[in-house]
Amino acid sequence: MADEGVIASRVYSLDLRHSDSTYGAVIYGGLDKSKFIGALEKRPIVRGSKGEYRLAVELTMVGVTATTSSSIMVSGRDSNVMLDSGTTMSRMHSAVAMPILQALGAQDDGEGYFRVPCSLQTAGGSIDFGFGRKTIRVPLKDFILSLDRSSATCYVGMVITTDQQILGDSVLRAGYFVFDWDNQEVHLAQAANCGSNDIVAVSSGKNAVPSATGNCKDSDAMFTGGSLATPTKANSLPTKAYTTVHTITSCPPFDPSCRLGAVTTQVIPAATGSGDSDSAGVRVSWLSGLLMMVGALTTVYNVL
Repeated sequence: MADEGVIASRVYSLDLRHSDSTYGAVIYGGLDKSKFIGALEKRPIVRGSKGEYRLAVELTMVGVTATTSSSIMVSGRDSNVMLDSGTTMSRMHSAVAMPILQALGAQDDGEGYFRVPCSLQTAGGSIDFGFGRKTIRVPLKDFILSLDRSSATCYVGMVITTDQQILGDSVLRAGYFVFDWDNQEVHLAQAANCGSNDIVAVSSGKNAVPSATGNCKDSDAMFTGGSLATPTKANSLPTKAYTTVHTITSCPPFDPSCRLGAVTTQVIPAATGSGDSDSAGVRVSWLSGLLMMVGALTTVYNVL
């Protein structure tokens, strides 16, 4: 479209909306100011974890927010994440995933997925992902996935991988993303919905994407604070690392990448330890299992 002059440059914006929405939007050559909060944060596109060309950016922080906030800083190999709207389940390294799973009281099902009560979907709180100065807060209603309406068991929208990390739909739904291929940049903000479309066309050149500020307020973000349930099972996550090799005989409906009959090998690490010796490079200081930062949410995270 850019080559034919339909749009000014190779830019498109992505608005997946929340899990209970029936529609989203992709805008080629423009962005919609009525679909995000605050100023767009510009981040460079980086190569994948193996040096290949991918739509990847640097992740700087992950955390959990309820009545208090817990976070870990991310660096080294753990900071490289691909943004992929074609992937439902996010795939993260153990050093990044384990603190989140522990905070949610998740139970390892022995096949690489992690169970939680479906009541967490309405418990309030968020899983937070930091990109430079911007934090995208993912409501638990989007991060916790249901098998079906009749089941009391749900699954965390994240699995552990030793390969390329991927932020899939379980995370991307909470963000508004503008991809600028010509300048190798991603512009991002907290997604919201605050009325009629306010679409702005992008230009060309070095600053093709304008320094736009969204029309929406924090109250438009479909996020509610609240308390996470205290985990009741001490052995919800493995205390020793183990490897599973099995043939997939059934697939959860929320993971379209699952293939019946495939033989998979998964390495599930232990949930113990501070992570300071993790070869991936993350460094975590622990207080009751996580670095605790207690206080008002507006003083902890710069969402705007």
